[in-house]
Amino acid sequence: MRLAWNEIRARAARFAEEWAGAKYEKGETQSFYNDFFDVFGVKRRKVASFEEPVKKLGGQRGFLDLFWKGVLLVEQKSAGRAASATPRAPRAARSLHHLCGEPSSGKCPPQRSNGRF
Repeated sequence: MRLAWNEIRARAARFAEEWAGAKYEKGETQSFYNDFFDVFGVKRRKVASFEEPVKKLGGQRGFLDLFWKGVLLVEQKSAGRAASATPRAPRAARSLHHLCGEPSSGKCPPQRSNGRF
């Protein structure tokens, strides 16, 4: 269902108000993103998955919080919680490398020089 811009704006305002005080990342992630996608009239289950397994550099296994192939990669932390020493964007970029191969393969989106997509 395609929504009119005014409807998206109204939904976005309600979403922002409802989630303004949220702090518990682990317990609220799925509800947050389901509500976020609903702002645009998109059913999250049809386009993106939670806890997408990835193989990290060095062979370790990990998970992305949310992954929409070719469109969106999400890695988040709770408010007030210290992130790891590894900056989030480069960490996500390393995970993306394992999902779609070498950037030159044509399967990955272009990467900007600052490490962000």
